Amino acid sequence: MSMFSCSNEKKDNDPIKSLYAVGIKASQTNLDISTGCPTDDVQLFKGEDIQSFNLTTGEIIFNVSLDQLNKFWNCFSYLSLFSDEKTLFEAIPITHAVSSFLYNDLVFYIGVKDSMSDTFELNYFLKFGWPPIQDVWPEKDKEAWQKEREKNAKKHKNNWDSFINFLREEGKIVE
Repeated sequence: MSMFSCSNEKKDNDPIKSLYAVGIKASQTNLDISTGCPTDDVQLFKGEDIQSFNLTTGEIIFNVSLDQLNKFWNCFSYLSLFSDEKTLFEAIPITHAVSSFLYNDLVFYIGVKDSMSDTFELNYFLKFGWPPIQDVWPEKDKEAWQKEREKNAKKHKNNWDSFINFLREEGKIVE
């Protein structure tokens, strides 16, 4: 159901040395200047900007302000993740709390930390599937969606392992 593709999958197990993510607009046409959106793809973050990645929850905590992402989160539909000039994951959908889409492949989710707070803080997740399977409706579809998520995770295992190993080598994994 999700629109995701992976090209140039990293086949070897060589450790990666760099990591960065680029925001990609939904369409190839330049966006209207009145929207305030950039007219080109924008680098959103680098590997060194990641403070930690939680293997259980998929939450990414950043050690820098993600001004580009926070300012333009509604301008980008996808995020591509690159390592050492190779594509790890291409066109990962970017979704957020007010989205009603269901994804059964890798997704970059932007949530609100505490919706009851006076401050507006975002949190970020990289997960295979969104929303969590227990929130999927109708009940009869849960098993099929879970199987599709597992199939997609297996399909991207080599690149996912490279991503996790990079973060582990950098001391950024929370288990």
